[in-house]
Amino acid sequence: MNEYKLLLVPGDGIGPEVMDATMRVVGWFGHKGLAYQTEEALLGGIAIDTVGRLAWPVISRGRVCKSDLAALLAALHAPHLEGLCKIVIVHHAPLLRGGRADWPWHGLKGARALLRVAREGGADAILCGHIHERFVHEGPPLVVNAASSTELGKEGYFELTIRRGRIERLEERKL
Repeated sequence: MNEYKLLLVPGDGIGPEVMDATMRVVGWFGHKGLAYQTEEALLGGIAIDTVGRLAWPVISRGRVCKSDLAALLAALHAPHLEGLCKIVIVHHAPLLRGGRADWPWHGLKGARALLRVAREGGADAILCGHIHERFVHEGPPLVVNAASSTELGKEGYFELTIRRGRIERLEERKL
């Protein structure tokens, strides 16, 4: 039987009551026979709001504001992050599988600027998920598109192993 590793990251808006409820759910899976171990870690970050206007029925574009890019660059250069793994999280993917832009359909306006700032700031990876196709694009920075983990027959996730301030391993896992 597989043993799963769960990283619990309490933070802003995730108070003790939310973590307690989370652990009750995790415990339920344990009673059903799922083997797991947990580890708790602190995480700091800057949110990049990429959600743009919705144009129904098929176009949902995102954008990155210049002020967000400046804040991201400053955060990535913060002295207390030196030597730590830096991961940027956005909703809209800055590119498609193979590195192609997805503008104007579902893409991210300002994607090249986001990739440049993340690279200049020493980000190890950009995690995203708007595009419904799971993929990894080598960087720097590494772009990991988690996609929909609920697509029938393609359920799964990516497992990142971070050691000594770097992404040591990235593996796609099936559910």
